[in-house]
Amino acid sequence: MITNFGAVVLGCIVLKFFKFGKPAVLAVMVFSFFEVVIHLVIGFSDMKIFAEYGMNNLYSPGLVTSLFGFLPVGVLLAKKVVFNKNNHANLKQWIMGMVAMFVLCFLLINLPEMIFGKEDSPYEFTNRGYYEQFGEQFEQENGYEYYMPEGNKTE
Repeated sequence: MITNFGAVVLGCIVLKFFKFGKPAVLAVMVFSFFEVVIHLVIGFSDMKIFAEYGMNNLYSPGLVTSLFGFLPVGVLLAKKVVFNKNNHANLKQWIMGMVAMFVLCFLLINLPEMIFGKEDSPYEFTNRGYYEQFGEQFEQENGYEYYMPEGNKTE
């Protein structure tokens, strides 16, 4: 949630203040489209994995943010830089944009997950969320065990 929301806000800032330059616009645009694709792939993959346990609708954490946040931002940025004949980016700007996009990926995905994903973090996941309805049966049948923090175990 934090990573997706932060990236959408950043995308909106780039949209508002286009003076950031084409590399920044390209970075946010490509990042936005990757987010949409990744969350759709995860959603369809989860539907395949959990279908026999009752999952019959497209869902992945972050999918709504991707479709209603990242997709419009990506399309609007593409309209400004890719489909505007008078404003095409050159090869150097594309390369700089892709480097910036990988930096964005690290700052908005990897770094927060490294910080907040630790077992002793106050932000740890204490339940499966949406997947609670399928998770326990799936885990039992496939030999997995969901991590439960020490304070939340009920035995």
